[in-house]
Amino acid sequence: MPSGLRIHSTRRHAFALDKVNNIMIVILLRLAANASADRMRLETKRDRIEGERQRNIDLVIKYVISEEDAKQRIAELKEEQFARRGRTGSR
Repeated sequence: MPSGLRIHSTRRHAFALDKVNNIMIVILLRLAANASADRMRLETKRDRIEGERQRNIDLVIKYVISEEDAKQRIAELKEEQFARRGRTGSR
């Protein structure tokens, strides 16, 4: 095989690999953006659940709702939080 043909073939392979690398970078960036958006959505939901729990505790302290009602509401929030943890594996 003439050496010129080998060099041309190597350049073509290098170009093809460069294209594949660029495609992989784009895919990884998109996956990272999606993961970030999902994380933000779940963190917002976690914060909402924690806020509701704290408001229920405050309402009991102020005698606006009964302790039993608050216990029920907090139990429901804990179940929702536990389900979210199961989906994401986060705290």
